Amino acid sequence: GLMKGLGLKDLAPEAPSIQNYTTGEVMGHSSDRLAAKFGVSRHDQDEFTVMSHTRAAAAHAAGLYKDEIIPVDGHITENGIKGDSNMEKVGKLKPAFVKPHGTHTAANSSFLTDGASASLIMSEEK
Repeated sequence: GLMKGLGLKDLAPEAPSIQNYTTGEVMGHSSDRLAAKFGVSRHDQDEFTVMSHTRAAAAHAAGLYKDEIIPVDGHITENGIKGDSNMEKVGKLKPAFVKPHGTHTAANSSFLTDGASASLIMSEEK
């Protein structure tokens, strides 16, 4: 019948691509090249990473986002904040994209689920 020759792999969802659809270049390769071109060191990236994660965790703990996040299944926490980040931990990670000399790692790069948002734009009268 209709399902003959169809396997489980044919029903699995397709993983999102992290490549630019026109050039085929992976975003991590592009950003690693840009960091090198503009002199942004691994150390600078790691420092910014630690600062960002610790500030985000502190802001959540202080309730600064409580009116900004809509609960999903009762949760209001973000899944990418690592409040216990420190230079020693992030410094141990190996390059994720340009190996072995790249500067982008799993810690100082965005994770794939980053970037969800919604916006409602309308006139004041409505």
